[in-house]
Amino acid sequence: MNQISSDEWLSKADEDLLTAKILLSVAESPNRSIAFSSQQSIEKSLKAFLSSVPEFRIPKSHDLGLLVKFCKDKDLDFSGLNMEKLIGLSYFAVEARYPGNPDSVTRDEANESFHFAKRIREIVQNALKQAE
Repeated sequence: MNQISSDEWLSKADEDLLTAKILLSVAESPNRSIAFSSQQSIEKSLKAFLSSVPEFRIPKSHDLGLLVKFCKDKDLDFSGLNMEKLIGLSYFAVEARYPGNPDSVTRDEANESFHFAKRIREIVQNALKQAE
């Protein structure tokens, strides 16, 4: 049994989503920070879904590909999403935050990461409501 509830995970996901939204509203905000907050929201939303699965141990991982795989295995539907782009957002969890890595995140990419985060949040919330 998971000790952290879906609601707790979603609350943290919402904080990250709000951070990304606020940053997007400020022209001078670093695009990388928007993408990071969006990635964090996606990660926590996926973990919210996984926390609802009895006996499932949520991995301590930022790898969206791994989390998506586990969610798909538990029948979470990602239809209509570009999975390659979604999984590529894992880069912003760790690598993009340190020197020596490419720093060329465009505003369009930051905006796209935010919209992915919003969509994943909706998908997870709908799945959790259906499971009630």
